[in-house]
Amino acid sequence: MTNAHSKPVHIFHVNTDKGFLMKNNIASTSVKTIQDSITYEILHYDDNTLCYDDNMRRTYNSVIIQPQSRKVLSLFTPKYSHITHFKSKNTFDTSLKLNVVVEGLQLQLFYEPRTFSWQIASKYCVGGNVMYQYNNTIMKQSEIFAQALGYSTYKLNDIPLLKTLPKQYCYHFILDHPAFHQDRQKCKNMAIFLANVIETEHNNEKNNIRLLGLPYVKYTKMFENTKVRYIEEIPNTYTSYQSCVFHTCSIYNNTPGIVIENIQSKECTIMKNPNNLYRNYIQYLNPQHIFESICINHSKTIDVLSEYIMIQKYIVNTLHTIYMDTYVRKLQNIPYISKYAYHLQNIHKCHLSSLCNKKKRITKYVVMKYLNTLHPKEVFDLVYVTFENVSSS
Repeated sequence: MTNAHSKPVHIFHVNTDKGFLMKNNIASTSVKTIQDSITYEILHYDDNTLCYDDNMRRTYNSVIIQPQSRKVLSLFTPKYSHITHFKSKNTFDTSLKLNVVVEGLQLQLFYEPRTFSWQIASKYCVGGNVMYQYNNTIMKQSEIFAQALGYSTYKLNDIPLLKTLPKQYCYHFILDHPAFHQDRQKCKNMAIFLANVIETEHNNEKNNIRLLGLPYVKYTKMFENTKVRYIEEIPNTYTSYQSCVFHTCSIYNNTPGIVIENIQSKECTIMKNPNNLYRNYIQYLNPQHIFESICINHSKTIDVLSEYIMIQKYIVNTLHTIYMDTYVRKLQNIPYISKYAYHLQNIHKCHLSSLCNKKKRITKYVVMKYLNTLHPKEVFDLVYVTFENVSSS
């Protein structure tokens, strides 16, 4: 069996031969654990050579191997396909499963046969020794992992749950914890989600990888009566990609995004919510600097500062999209966002007043011109418009 399968499948092979890795530009990094000085090799695809339909390279998503035997010990779920490529291959129907995107720290849990113990790893580090500051203390990844599972012990192999887990699998978790957020209010409670369970030697064949799938894991009840949660599934009641994205992952709602999975092939793609990407961007920017940039733009004394360009583009795109959905496409049940409604009405008045002359199309350029006529305080209010209290019109 080879890597170069024609399409993503439930079972695939990971080639760890050094010559193959070098020929195909698979990055290899050697790491050593601090506690017991065990050496690992981490394999990862090269972003510069990974193209949209490269199903072989996307399987090298933080693959951890034993350097001497070249045996795969653990790996993350293969990298998602690009949405354009996914749509060209997969008709939107009931064979597609929808899940809510879960944000947080991704961790691998795997069994280490050389030391007869469990080990955890993040994207580029093995051992769980990456530090985080929380409540005036320093916490390791391994400590946060144990705490998220509900245990006070900080020794990984003292966790009771790990004594019952099948050792032939590696486990892909996503952790959310206040220590990961600069804004502590964004995450007040810790949570741990199971993203996937992966078999690394299916049918006793070395590096023969099988993705178990969460329905099967639920059936086995291996995480029953634990704090481990399953990623929320969204009922697929939609008729097209467009309607699916509009109702689950657009400027009208607050989900971080959705993962779309083909149930048969296990191929996945991700759609990120522009609202969430925008909020993640501006939360680290100084509001005073943003307001100063808006004022500079309003006075036209110098070019707009780069920080405000990104914000300005988002506001224009959002206003234009909602305008088109409301007045042109005339979509039903569009959520009402009060801070935008006032400006949408003004933009539409501009359109109506032009009907007696030459009809004016409301383009993004028109919206941009309107935005630049507003007082800096009005623009600043739009920068921090919230979507938490949207309601159906």
